[in-house]
Amino acid sequence: MLSHIWFDVDNTLYQMVGTRLEARIFNEMYNAVLDKRAALNPHFQAQLAELEKKESNSLSAVGKILAALEKIYDGLYYGDESKGIEGLDSHSRVFAALGLERKLANDAYNKPNIPEYVGREPRLVGLFAYFDIIDMPYSLYSNNHASTVDPVLEKLGLKPTNFKIRIYGDAYPKGMGDEGFGVIIAQSNVAPPNILFVGDRPSVDLRPARQQGMKTALVTWPERNQSDQDMRIRIPYSKKTYADYTLENGPYGIKEIVDSLLRPGRNTGL
Repeated sequence: MLSHIWFDVDNTLYQMVGTRLEARIFNEMYNAVLDKRAALNPHFQAQLAELEKKESNSLSAVGKILAALEKIYDGLYYGDESKGIEGLDSHSRVFAALGLERKLANDAYNKPNIPEYVGREPRLVGLFAYFDIIDMPYSLYSNNHASTVDPVLEKLGLKPTNFKIRIYGDAYPKGMGDEGFGVIIAQSNVAPPNILFVGDRPSVDLRPARQQGMKTALVTWPERNQSDQDMRIRIPYSKKTYADYTLENGPYGIKEIVDSLLRPGRNTGL
């Protein structure tokens, strides 16, 4: 029987992929790595120097370095499906792979005023009102800072204090990693099979949740019309979804999943 729902926030409760916010965050990441390029581990130092030589002569010296750096960064973040290489799908994990402190990624992530890119979503408000009506506890687990997450929730039309438990990245400056999902179980104080974790990243969110015995739901979003060349449409490659359920077009269909878990045997049609 379902007893507790945990939510990731960014790109789970609102769409980030394919938006100007995502493009802005990637640019902040590139600049942060550029500032610390002398601290990159030797392998990536050599790779950066080699790629820099291949960049167009029409670029400035800094432009060549930045273009080469973007190729390395995106390769780590997105992976390469043609070669079976999974993407890290996490800025802090990319920074760690490059030999840089994860905190630098967190700081860069929070440079944009993220709440400015978010608006009230009536469907989301209705969904969480339903959870309140049926007395279903829900909590949040985010790598982001509380000073950003709470205003985002408020802009979406949700009250942060309505989340029974809130775990923020502030408490884990070196990154929460997979062990954070053990914290979820401990704080929920219910058996893992009675917990549903809802997130958007298969390897980062759902894999460790499933390994801990939780049920998992993957949130996906529709592609947007990419009229702005700065906006992205790439999705990090993952060999598996690690999802018991897939929610297309945002998290709004989770009500049917919750109903089915509260009433075993009911067919949700999902």
